[in-house]
Amino acid sequence: MTTHQKEIRDPKTNAPKTVNIRKVEEGTHDILLSPFDGCGCHELEFAQKASRTLDLDYTAVGVQIRLPFLKGFSAYVPFREILQDMGVTQIQDVYGAFHDIYDIDCIWNVTMFKGHSMFFDAYGKEAWDTYLLVLKKYSFKLGISKYSHHQTNFSRKARLNFQYLQCLDLWNKDYQKHVKERTSYDILSTQTEGKIVKLARYTTDLFENIINGDDFYVMMFLGLSQKQKAYGTYIEAILTNRRMLKDPAIRQFLYRKLKKHINDAKLGKIYADGFYHTIVGDMIGYLEYAAGKEAYGCLGPQEFYAPSLPDGEALSLRSPLVDPSEVNQVRLVSSPKLQQYFSHFKDQDVAMINMHDLSLPQQGGADCDGDAVFLCCDPILRGTRIAKPIIIDIADKASAKRKPYTMENLTAYEIATRDSRIGEITNCATSIENRLPKNAETAACYQDMASLLRVIQGKEIDSIKTGIRWHLNNGLRWHLKQIPWFLLFNYPKKLKSFEEIQKKNKAADNPADRLPSPAYFSPSPMNELCDYICTWEKRRILWDNTVTDNRDILLNHDFALDDRKVLRQARHLVNEYNVAFRDLLSKLSEERTESDYGELNLLTERYRKKILALEGISSEEEGANYAIKACYCNLSTGKYLAWGGFGSYILKNLRENSPNAQHFSIEEVSKQEGGREYLGKYYILNCEEELS
Repeated sequence: MTTHQKEIRDPKTNAPKTVNIRKVEEGTHDILLSPFDGCGCHELEFAQKASRTLDLDYTAVGVQIRLPFLKGFSAYVPFREILQDMGVTQIQDVYGAFHDIYDIDCIWNVTMFKGHSMFFDAYGKEAWDTYLLVLKKYSFKLGISKYSHHQTNFSRKARLNFQYLQCLDLWNKDYQKHVKERTSYDILSTQTEGKIVKLARYTTDLFENIINGDDFYVMMFLGLSQKQKAYGTYIEAILTNRRMLKDPAIRQFLYRKLKKHINDAKLGKIYADGFYHTIVGDMIGYLEYAAGKEAYGCLGPQEFYAPSLPDGEALSLRSPLVDPSEVNQVRLVSSPKLQQYFSHFKDQDVAMINMHDLSLPQQGGADCDGDAVFLCCDPILRGTRIAKPIIIDIADKASAKRKPYTMENLTAYEIATRDSRIGEITNCATSIENRLPKNAETAACYQDMASLLRVIQGKEIDSIKTGIRWHLNNGLRWHLKQIPWFLLFNYPKKLKSFEEIQKKNKAADNPADRLPSPAYFSPSPMNELCDYICTWEKRRILWDNTVTDNRDILLNHDFALDDRKVLRQARHLVNEYNVAFRDLLSKLSEERTESDYGELNLLTERYRKKILALEGISSEEEGANYAIKACYCNLSTGKYLAWGGFGSYILKNLRENSPNAQHFSIEEVSKQEGGREYLGKYYILNCEEELS
């Protein structure tokens, strides 16, 4: 990054003035790496104890540990065996003390111990011992905020996002020609499909199987898998009685869930081979360094060790991603040494990265304290990385000056954390990445802008720690005036406004009366993908609205439930709740905070209590059954209050009313055993004979 002075004219006064222009320049620099930043290792006993505490049925490879002034990701490494093979029996800590390798169970470092400098300045070589005494004095316990998962608990495919896809070489010449020349074009045809549509077909084919009512795909989509301990109320209901697959409440829930996935696909959330891995440094190199030896490690440049995926070419992707240079092309490798010491990494979502290349600074200035990358090995995406020099901010880890621990500074810090411009920066980058350059000069200009945004994004992410913040210049900010068409689907209000402007402009006879559009349509891969999903949705989706009346199995028939006054009041509360529920759901959807349903839970609990407080209800169970009956009085009435407030009673009634129901389960098998594929794994649907 360089700064140049440029003389320009003030647009208001026309007076000359000098401004500073920032520009990313290509060159060669020595980069100081921190290949183990935030990570350490521990022995088997620690791993087993942590896994037991977490109530896991496997030994987690890695855990993210948390204590006051201490944070990092620690991986299980048989370091006693490795150090012994190196001929090392003792290692020296940062305070000068020596330790026998058989007397220690963790080897952590000062990049994990955030309070090292503070304690060292105050207590010198007694820093760590003093820290431990403080922990003991105040009864602090070691916390675990993240841990590695076993493959039985995650899929072999994961969803990409538009930041990843727009930074790959996925432009389709046939689609470009169609948009430019308005040629006849069937985007659903396989004859002219580009790579991004070819990749998306797996997602749309999966959705079609669900929409068409295939029991296997419906149950898997709702969350059923072999080793889950709790499937949720809807899945438990289906497993209790298969008739519930056609229950109106479950069909409505399925519709909402699938509709959201379809809209997400328009924004790039489509499935690809691979999944997210938490990264750790080269642990052989880490131990070599800890033993005072020359550190080289067991992985070479561009090599990763992730034995849960097949060896070979892969893309390493990390959010937020604004520039093609952040896409990391790696090789997944294995070796006798890796298999000897790290075979336990297999089947878990942890990847070991090398210590010889720029993978960490390249991928958004990543650390190894729990950061994750999407390792994508999808064959369709091979060779799609855009050849662009890596953008490195040499001052990436600059730190802000220490400030006194005062209420005023704490308040200022809290306010600063609430002002993030990351969304603005990524939208600016998205607007640039999706434009079709007119010529080579324009293409180079767009590349320079994306490079600059990469640096600005890094500054923004670390601004709280560093105190350094860069703002978008007017040239970059201009690109926020128009966003690419596909991104409108992320903002329902903007999409509605865009459609209204399109109608008005179409009806305007005078070109001067036409309104400026908030979006542009280019033949970019993301617009092509969105066009494909929208066309597919219009032509291929026929929602199955078939439902069954399940009141005979959902109600407890020991209760008469014939008090008309109580039933009328219950129906009134249900209708009142449904109006509030729809309004709140719409609000959450518009604000893109679907994961936070705390307000919905509070709303449901409030109306649950109102139902139970009705005069004439003698018990909670009777009140629950009145609520269920009120919700199921007709098909159009919303049923979430019955399931959200009284789901346990629905399941109780189902079990008692379904003694002869057919039971079934889904079992994961190998591909060779002939199972059905779902997100990269294979399953068999086992059905028991219906009882007589």
